[in-house]
Amino acid sequence: MGAARCAGTIESVHVQAYHRRTERSNATGEVARCNRIAIGFSQYRVCARGMTRNNRHIHGLMLRIVRTSASVLARQRLLTGLLLITIGAVLPVVLSECFFASLRHIRQNPTGSEPSWNIPLLKNTPLFGYRLLSDRHVVATMKKNSEIIWHATYSIDKYGRRTTPVDNADDRKFFAVFLGCSFTFGEGVNDDETLPFYTGRYAPEYMPYNYGIPGHGANSMLHMMTDGRLRREIPQERGFGVFVYMDDNARRVGGSMRVFWGRDQACYEIHDGRLRWMGSFRTAHPWRTWIYDRLLKSHTISYLNVDIPPTPTRYYPLMEAIVKDMDVVFRRQFPGSEFYVLIYPRHGNAWGHSIADDLRAAGIQCLDYRELAPDAEWDLFYADSHPVPRTNEAVAMQLVKDLNIGAPEGR
Repeated sequence: MGAARCAGTIESVHVQAYHRRTERSNATGEVARCNRIAIGFSQYRVCARGMTRNNRHIHGLMLRIVRTSASVLARQRLLTGLLLITIGAVLPVVLSECFFASLRHIRQNPTGSEPSWNIPLLKNTPLFGYRLLSDRHVVATMKKNSEIIWHATYSIDKYGRRTTPVDNADDRKFFAVFLGCSFTFGEGVNDDETLPFYTGRYAPEYMPYNYGIPGHGANSMLHMMTDGRLRREIPQERGFGVFVYMDDNARRVGGSMRVFWGRDQACYEIHDGRLRWMGSFRTAHPWRTWIYDRLLKSHTISYLNVDIPPTPTRYYPLMEAIVKDMDVVFRRQFPGSEFYVLIYPRHGNAWGHSIADDLRAAGIQCLDYRELAPDAEWDLFYADSHPVPRTNEAVAMQLVKDLNIGAPEGR
């Protein structure tokens, strides 16, 4: 009688399982296998009810085997899914790296190249990144393939400043201090072809001082000014100061990913409405620096010039705060002197935003030369995006005119 009930029950289970499989006829083969395991599991449970006590341990073992098989299948499905996700994420990256690595020898971008020097020009300095080595004449060359883009000689004085060889230097009553990056320094031009030099040529009463350093920004200039260096090295009491702005300055004050040379430069941030010095970018943001440095090893990122953030307009308020502090520090060290921000031609309108308007709104005096020489008959910049001598001269002439500091007969 018990055997009959057992057989009837088993038959009922088979019928129910058959209907369930029929309703799920579009299921995958793996789901079908799980159904068969479930059927077997049910059969063993039903049969176990009619078994003697001596045989139940055998069926208990079978039940454990069935459960283990189902668990193994579930793990296999999970591992297979994870493997497919991993392959889908990694394979495109690998293919992209291989593709752009193969293209690097085809397209050479001179803006991402480094000039060669016959002797070292720079030295590393804690919390400033690097400075110019003093008392030297450096021959610098920039090439694209085998073609020379520019060739120039840099003379550095005992204070680590670019020399401005103007006439009657000792007789000049006032100073003209220039702060900034390679545009100020004069990357690619000789000592007598820089913006500070031309300013001194057309303003004979002003002694020009060139504190520009390639690759530096407003953050580095402010850090240098706060240690009193300008006041110690400039003998004249009055004059004016100029910070030369070009668009990459916005990236440098915020320490974007592509400014890899600036990791050890001064980091400023705004906290509670006040500008604060945080040390260097490396010490202030060690994890961000670590991630950026590794991302820059990517051929894809390097070839496409990817940056984080892609547009540095988020750093404009920081730029304004830094320049505002430069203005305050400069006027405190040189009472009665003026401070300006010079917007270099073809710069200042990047990413659909005018930095000049923001600076004026913050009360900072601007020499806005974005549209200077719109119909110039010469190329304003070299192939590596640095100004040519003639552009520096045009900017200097306009500056002297706007500040009314030219020779008396030319005023």
